[in-house]
Amino acid sequence: MRLSDLARLCDSTQPRLSKVMDRFEARDRVVRRLDPATVDTPSPP
Repeated sequence: MRLSDLARLCDSTQPRLSKVMDRFEARDRVVRRLDPATVDTPSPP
């Protein structure tokens, strides 16, 4: 799930939720991965 979608569902902001996810990640509760929709997307010239 994208962090922005989760923030919206939790009625939170993305920066605040990102800090929470940092703590969860440090405790091996979550694993972050790149969004496949944005990976290998060429940058505009």
